[in-house]
Amino acid sequence: MYVLTVDQVASRAGADEIPDLIRLLADVPALAPFERTVGDEAQGVLEDAAAAVACARRLLAAGGWHIGLGIGTGALGEHGSRSGGGAAFIAARQAVEESKSSRVSLAVRTGAADREARTATADAEAVLRLLGVLIGSRTRAQRSALALLDAGLSGKDAAKRLGVSGQAVSKHRVSSHYDEEVAAVPAIERLLDRAHRLSMGLETSADMAGDV
Repeated sequence: MYVLTVDQVASRAGADEIPDLIRLLADVPALAPFERTVGDEAQGVLEDAAAAVACARRLLAAGGWHIGLGIGTGALGEHGSRSGGGAAFIAARQAVEESKSSRVSLAVRTGAADREARTATADAEAVLRLLGVLIGSRTRAQRSALALLDAGLSGKDAAKRLGVSGQAVSKHRVSSHYDEEVAAVPAIERLLDRAHRLSMGLETSADMAGDV
């Protein structure tokens, strides 16, 4: 299970951004859609590693969020994620709290005690944080252009939507290393999927080595 808990940064000093967050992540495949849990927090349960990485990318691009991803065993309750329980939910709570002390406000924690699962989870977290550094270095104009490309628009259509030249969008794409980011996403998903499978006890490192 992939449980994502998100806490708004400095919520007392600004507007309530939870409704915008729910809209931002509404189309991401989820076992339980994002909803407000308490105050300035929201939580959702994602379908798979690809969905978890997609959420992380969007939240990092939006900025202003502490992001905590918990992986491992768990179960949804009658009222969705708010009444869910298990190791993944506990890990998500730990992750969002620990994200607040990180330069890139994102953390991934496993609900498993297994050393291999913890190592794999740390590997996934490290690469996601590196992705966060890349995304965080972009200007607002770059993020606006890349969000449209992520949504499936061509460079020409993105330029028309933004009221800029196609050359400007192409420049944003190159200078922000967007293509390199997109190429890395499948590798990040595989790292996170591996950590999840180890956390769920579905595979061991020996099993995975045998597949190579």
